[in-house]
Amino acid sequence: MIAIKKTTLYSWLWPKLSYGKQKLKMLKSKNSTHLREIMAQIQAQEFSTERAKINYIRNWVKSNSIHLIDDEHDQYAFNLPLVLSRLNDYSKGLGELPHLSCGPRAYAMKEILDGLNIENRIIDLFGFSGETVYRVSPHTLIEVFEADQQSWVLQDPDFNVAYTDKNTGEYLCVKALLQSETKNLTFDAAGFAIENPINLRNTVRGLFEYCALYRMSYVGKKSMLLVNAKKNMLNVSVVGAESEELLFSEYIYSRDYKYSLEYIA
Repeated sequence: MIAIKKTTLYSWLWPKLSYGKQKLKMLKSKNSTHLREIMAQIQAQEFSTERAKINYIRNWVKSNSIHLIDDEHDQYAFNLPLVLSRLNDYSKGLGELPHLSCGPRAYAMKEILDGLNIENRIIDLFGFSGETVYRVSPHTLIEVFEADQQSWVLQDPDFNVAYTDKNTGEYLCVKALLQSETKNLTFDAAGFAIENPINLRNTVRGLFEYCALYRMSYVGKKSMLLVNAKKNMLNVSVVGAESEELLFSEYIYSRDYKYSLEYIA
């Protein structure tokens, strides 16, 4: 990101500029063509509920990519139009499986949901490891609004699951997950194949305890950090992606620049 003094005006303008740039890229004919073809594949299916459609889209993204972070991943994984083109090509039997990770899969799912007018928002969750200085392990997924149920649910296109309450089977939103006992947390794949079940179980163990970042800057708005007040890590020293030591609040600031805070009991 260009080093510009973080004034109030820039705080307001930055997410809007970022969002506008992304939308302009998607308006290019070749980029919009891939998205239209993907949506046509999905609209050709019949779904009994909104949830069934959302689960199908999640599985479509996972099935037409592979979780692999390597040189190839780094070449295109954060170029959304190129990710969509590779997903589309592979779904039609062309090319190789694109190498994606949690973030690119979540953003691809978001773009498809946006095209189908299904409300959604990107979520970042954070796990911590270590004792004195913690290493942060972020994970990106997506919260989707089920219009027929009038409820938000957390979908994970990287592991190909939705997160549920073990006792009731109810699909959960991120706020409910932060408020619930982790021991009651489980997941539902809706009959689809889970990607890396062992890693999923290890990830779930500490991912839903501390906070969640609503990446609203991606749609031109101010982001929000939802914090579990009982497990507030904001002033704890952490090690970030570049192996630098900083406060967790500063780590979040470096990821999304401007955010508001909401604490939950």
